[in-house]
Amino acid sequence: MKVRITSAGWDKFSGNFGFQTPFKDGVSVNDLNARQIARIGSSVRIVDAETGEQVGPAQVALLLQGKPLPTAPVVKTLDVVKVDQERERAALAAAEVKRKAEEKAALAEAEANAAAERKETEIVVYTRAELEAIGANNGIQGLRDIAKPLNVKGRGITELVNEILKAQTSQAVA
Repeated sequence: MKVRITSAGWDKFSGNFGFQTPFKDGVSVNDLNARQIARIGSSVRIVDAETGEQVGPAQVALLLQGKPLPTAPVVKTLDVVKVDQERERAALAAAEVKRKAEEKAALAEAEANAAAERKETEIVVYTRAELEAIGANNGIQGLRDIAKPLNVKGRGITELVNEILKAQTSQAVA
């Protein structure tokens, strides 16, 4: 591109500015490459001869001022990593305590339902959570005691839970 010098006192410059760039009346005679524009623009203010927009290093600096510059992420120190790990351990421990409390409540509810079943002749309907809590606490034998009146058999806790739920559903519909 051809450039025009707009700095005061240089606007009518004619001659060689250096870097193989002849000027006549403040306008470059030949098209300049980016390196020549950067060198001349660092000494005087220049604009594009066709559009009148400023070019050179000063314009690049102005354009960069409004944009955020990428920065390297902050490196965590060992102390920060240890604090984060301790926080995660505490959160996991709290979740485990909550899960055990929910499981204990489900077991208590299931045992209350089983006690009520013994008093009444109706079949008690268990939820999946209750059956899983019984399986976790009483093992497969606890589930077999529930499955016996339903005529359900199984070899694993998961299988028994699924079969008991199916049998309860079929009896509730019937």
